[in-house]
Amino acid sequence: MVGKSQHSVGTSYHAFRSREDGFGAPLPLNGLSDDQGTATFVDAHTSEGFDINSFTEMVGASQSPAGQYRAMYKAPFTGKHQGWSDLGVLGSGASAGNWSAAYAINDQGLIVGQSTIKIGSSYQTRAFVVGNAGNPGSQPMLELTAQAWVFLSQYGTWHTAASQGWTLISAERINGNNWIVGYGYKSGQYRAFMLSPR
Repeated sequence: MVGKSQHSVGTSYHAFRSREDGFGAPLPLNGLSDDQGTATFVDAHTSEGFDINSFTEMVGASQSPAGQYRAMYKAPFTGKHQGWSDLGVLGSGASAGNWSAAYAINDQGLIVGQSTIKIGSSYQTRAFVVGNAGNPGSQPMLELTAQAWVFLSQYGTWHTAASQGWTLISAERINGNNWIVGYGYKSGQYRAFMLSPR
């Protein structure tokens, strides 16, 4: 299990990764502390864990050395402050976002979540997918609304999300078959979406 808990020093909170001992009490994984620390190695900073897969790969968010709160991957069986990889933000250069969070990871290493991207003079949130293949954080985040390969099914006909007026704001979960669920904006309303592999 993963989550976040207030740290003993100050008002910050840290991600935790733990397991249950069979009697209802949490135990640290592999004898390591369940306190996962932060990507900055600073106790006064904040992190959180959102999901864990069968290989104990964790995803979440942490303050980053760059000073932003960013989507993070944490390697299995790594101790406090160790094993964090920054997954980045959507966009680059002048369009780069300033915040992101990873909400789910499946056993294939696909990670989904939400990031800001700068459009014009404002930051807007968008759903993303990224892989942890190779070195986590080395793959670019892909914004789901903008991808030509992302299709939504409506009455049995496939369409790109953008062509149907969708703005996919957050990807919340991904399962072992790579189905993605989340929420977006269409026709002036927030709506749930589901993306299935073709």
